[in-house]
Amino acid sequence: MKLSEFAAVMNELGIPCRYRQFRKGEKPKPPYAVYYQDGEDNLNADNEAYHTIKSVTVELITDKKNEALEDTLKSLFNQNKLFFEFSDEMYIESEGLYQVIYDVSLI
Repeated sequence: MKLSEFAAVMNELGIPCRYRQFRKGEKPKPPYAVYYQDGEDNLNADNEAYHTIKSVTVELITDKKNEALEDTLKSLFNQNKLFFEFSDEMYIESEGLYQVIYDVSLI
């Protein structure tokens, strides 16, 4: 899956979503999400890379714990046959926001 195809999946969530960051002055009210590619792994055979798996981080930002939205996001990943893992959850005290992080593999 290409990043552009993944962007379409993320937009199905129905909240503001951008690659890496929102533009200056564009910061939306929560909930919102950002995603970015943070690595690649090649599948190799016969001395060549025959397929690349992109590692993408998804950060879901909310103003309160929102399990329903998290479940919706995980359902979107499953519906699109995307392998994902929960990575971390934290409270950003300086902003009063929750951040839930998922690692997704684009095959």
